[in-house]
Amino acid sequence: MKILLIALALLFSTVASAAEYADIITKGESLIEKRQFEAALALADSAIELDPAGYRGYVIRGMAKEALKQDVEACEAWDTVISLKPEYAEAYLRKGMLLMDAQDVDSLDPALGCLNKAIELAPKSPRVYLARSMFRAKFKDWTGAIKDINTAIRLNPKEAFPYYCLATAKEGLGDFTGAINACNTGLAIKKDGYGYYVRGAIKYYSMKDKKGAIADLSLAGELGYAGAYAVLSEIQSGR
Repeated sequence: MKILLIALALLFSTVASAAEYADIITKGESLIEKRQFEAALALADSAIELDPAGYRGYVIRGMAKEALKQDVEACEAWDTVISLKPEYAEAYLRKGMLLMDAQDVDSLDPALGCLNKAIELAPKSPRVYLARSMFRAKFKDWTGAIKDINTAIRLNPKEAFPYYCLATAKEGLGDFTGAINACNTGLAIKKDGYGYYVRGAIKYYSMKDKKGAIADLSLAGELGYAGAYAVLSEIQSGR
């Protein structure tokens, strides 16, 4: 009887710990959505202390560290997630993006390796193809970038953002008509503010009006177009 009582006590303790862990994770994820990253990080630490073998605490830590611009610690968190749950594509995607943005040539091959692994694990996710397209665009592999963007569009043709990425890549190839057509398609899906400015910037650039292109790209960036700043940098540096 005593052994049975001990077993039941252990069982209830395990169930209670699991419930506490799940509650911490839910609250941590909510804080990430609310952009309360320091508070989310504290909860991530609590989750990891409660269950060091649980990957979800490290996911919250990785996201919080990324948002706080603590990229080295974020990569370490994603490495831990990968070791605990190697089939979790998001960890490879996020680590790959961090390595891609690092100002370190030695990070580039590992970055591409992570993005390729993310695609292998999540071949139906448009996000992973868009991420790899950004890597390719970084090195002006516009043809490769367009191939990945088109895959993302095929997987989710109702999303506007990939068409603006396509416009940037088409512009990189000097296909201004194709770039404007891609913008028009994006605008037909979602009439957001930055789409108009992306299209305007391409028109200005095709007419060799760099000042106009820079002005419109700056506005597109302010309104949420993440790709605007990379293109701006190239135009301002005299591409």
